[in-house]
This record gives sequence, structure tokens and C-alpha cells, in this order.
Amino acid sequence: MDYLLLQILLFLILAAVIGFFIGWITRGLGFESRLLASENQWRARHHVLQSENNRLQTELDAAGQEKSKSLLNIQDDDIAISLPFSSTQEPTIQEPSVGETTQHSDPEPVLDLPLEKLRSKPSQIGKTHSEEQISVQTEIFDESTSSRVPTSLDQPDGEPDDLKTIKGIGPKIESTLYSLGIYHFSQIADFTEADIKWVNEHMQFNGRIEREKWIDQAQTLINNSGA
Repeated sequence: MDYLLLQILLFLILAAVIGFFIGWITRGLGFESRLLASENQWRARHHVLQSENNRLQTELDAAGQEKSKSLLNIQDDDIAISLPFSSTQEPTIQEPSVGETTQHSDPEPVLDLPLEKLRSKPSQIGKTHSEEQISVQTEIFDESTSSRVPTSLDQPDGEPDDLKTIKGIGPKIESTLYSLGIYHFSQIADFTEADIKWVNEHMQFNGRIEREKWIDQAQTLINNSGA
């Protein structure tokens, strides 16, 4: 009986040891699998990050090249602006033909290039350029500082019309129109496109004359008064 119990105990101990080793081996294999899975995940993430890094580096290089091209274009433009008169040709000197006599004892070479021609008469060129600038500036000044519409009058023809009758014209606008020399419905009815544009810009109406149909209203008032 004791011998049987001892055998059973030995078998239990052996089974426990075997179970321990099996569990330990199984646990080790599971840990190794998890470790391998984690390593694969990190490798995949590293590959994604590396690809993203390469893409960003490519975009950065392309942006750098584009910036360099832009800087070169700007430098070329600056050079072109700073040297408005340039020529890639060499100045040619016209020699007198054989047998041809010269009237001057010390003839000067005739230069065919525009740059040399400009340099030969700087005072005339500068004067012409200045006159053109003054003419353009005078025209701009005249257009921008004109205070009267082209169809204005120095004084009303008799009594000025009650411009407030036109819808959209109040006392303040009427007073301003009087100051511009616009006193009668007939003047408004005869407005040209240039007159409309001038009054709109001068009084900052932004198309108010067209929207409120001043010209049609003025023509109607003239027709009614004539009837």
C-alpha cells in the first residue's frame, strides 16, 4: 500500500515537472511570437516614416530649385532694368569708299547702334524724354483735378431747375450739382457716357446715375413741362 502511494506521488511530481517545462516552453514561444510581431510593426512604421521623409526631402529639393530659378529670374530682371540700352553688336564704323573725298579734315565715325546714337546726343534725348513726361503728367493732372463736368454752365439759364424732382437727388446732391455748373434737367438729359462716368467718380456714386435713371427722369420732366 505504501509502495503504491509512493508511486502515485512520484507520478504526480513527474507530471508537475513536465507540465512546468511544457508551460515554460509554451510561454517562451508566445513571448517570442509577440516580440516578432512587435518587431514587424516597428519595421513597418520605420518604412512608412522613411518613405514620408524621402517624399518631404524631394519636395524640399524641388522648392529649393524653384526658389533658385526665381532668384535668377529676378536678378536677370534687375539687370535688364538697370541696363535699358544694351547691344550685343560691336559698333561699326563706315569707312569712305575709294575715290570718295571727305569734306572734313577730321571725320568722325558713324555709329550704327541705337546705344551709340543715344550717347551721341544725350541732351536732345533727355530733353525729349522730359518733355514727354511733363506732357503725360500734365494730362493726368488736368484729368484728375478738373472740378467741372464738360457739360456744365458758368451760370444758370434763367432760374435753375428744381433738380430734387429727380428721384435720388436730395438737397445736398442738388447743391453739389449746382456747384459743378449743372442747373437744368436738359443738362442731365444730355449727359454722355463720359459725363456719367465723371459725375459718378467725382461724387463717388458707383453707378447711382444709371441705377436711378436720372437721364430718363430728366427727359420725362422736360417732356411734361413742354406739354
